[in-house]
Amino acid sequence: EFQEWLCRSREQGGMAMSRDAAATRALAIRVIVDGLTLRAAREPGLDLGELRRALQVQIDHLLA
Repeated sequence: EFQEWLCRSREQGGMAMSRDAAATRALAIRVIVDGLTLRAAREPGLDLGELRRALQVQIDHLLA
């Protein structure tokens, strides 16, 4: 579903990516989410503001 959204045209609210680009970016985002699960388990006191800033840079890059 996420990958389909990436492929939709901008007029349809998507990101207008090719199927290959969408597949690569969807995998990268899944890897990030999996890593967040591990990080939360290992460092439950992680500063959420710091985490948000770090993630925003990566997500912006992946969706560019």
